[in-house]
Order: sequence, then C-alpha cells, then structure tokens
Amino acid sequence: KNLKEVSPGLLDKLSTPTLSQLGAKPSAPVASEKFKDYLLFAFTAQPTEAWLVVENNWPLVDRSKRNLGVLKFIPAARWVPNLAPREPVAKLNIVPAATAGAFKVFYDGKPLAKTKVNIAGPSGAVRTGVTAEDGGVTFTTPWRGQYVLEINYTDKTPGKHNAQSYVEVSYSTTLTFVHIDGIVAPPLPPPAKPNS
Repeated sequence: KNLKEVSPGLLDKLSTPTLSQLGAKPSAPVASEKFKDYLLFAFTAQPTEAWLVVENNWPLVDRSKRNLGVLKFIPAARWVPNLAPREPVAKLNIVPAATAGAFKVFYDGKPLAKTKVNIAGPSGAVRTGVTAEDGGVTFTTPWRGQYVLEINYTDKTPGKHNAQSYVEVSYSTTLTFVHIDGIVAPPLPPPAKPNS
C-alpha cells in the first residue's frame, strides 16, 4: 500500500532492534537512529554482506478483550546484496534458493511447507505464493528495482518474556533485494491513508 509506519505510532514499538552483518568479519556494531517515518542504520561503508535485523523486545500484546491469550511478536528483516543461495539464520527465515526467482522458507532450521509468501515489487503490486513440501516457492521478478518478500508464522508454544507469560509467538520476517536489471516498473501508487 506504499504506507510507512510513523512516530508517534507503531514505529515507536521498535526499541533496540539487533542488526547482524551476516558473513562480515569482524562484524562491527551498526548504530541506529529513529526518525519520524524510518529507522536508520548507519554503515561506515557500502554493505557487501547480507544483514539481518531482529526486534526481540516488542511489547507483549494483550488480547484479553478478544478472549485470547497474551501474544509475543517478533518482527525481522533480512537484506541481501544478491540472490546467491544462503543459509537460514533467524528463527523464521526466507532465503534465495539455487534457481532464478526461487526462494525457501525455514522455521527453526527446517523447511516450512504450506506457508503463504507475499512479494511486493517496485510498482507496489503484491502477489502471493504458497510453499511446497520442501519450503520452496518461486516468483517471476521482471521489474528493475526493490522487491520485498514477507512471511508470517505462529508458534503455539507458550513461554515467558521479562517475567510475563505469553501463549504463542507470532513471527513476521521479510527479505529485501534489488534488481539492477529488468524492465522499468510502473510508478508506485500514492501512499495509502493510515487507518484511523
């Protein structure tokens, strides 16, 4: 929808997300700074390795008004400089696979079957695929520009966070990459109005 979270708002629930430069040696700490409608990670040089940012301290979600238990939410984002095959490193991960347009979804290191995967292209259009038994899904990516894939998964295992109990964990993970080749994408639609 070409909509950004803002501060004040949901963007403020991102406290101190941890960023890891995957494969970087040594992996230097990357400082972050929050602005009105984005979170900035300031690299000292153009990143050449993939990176992963995970927010483990999102406030627990009280769903008692809907007669549901407390939920723990863990959003994560992964950026890759190219579509070379990569290993899963987060609890919920989507990574490029061996063939063009192919990706694989993993949970806890194991392929995740029958899972919806959304892909948003440079024009803002969103398509949905479903993973096969091996966790694989394939999309065509003809446009030049940025693509974002998104997956969501709920683990019904209860636990505790900062001494507070929760009944399940909801994961939301994205994978971002940029095509430098391809055809010119249609323009983005105007930003959607935030829900009131």
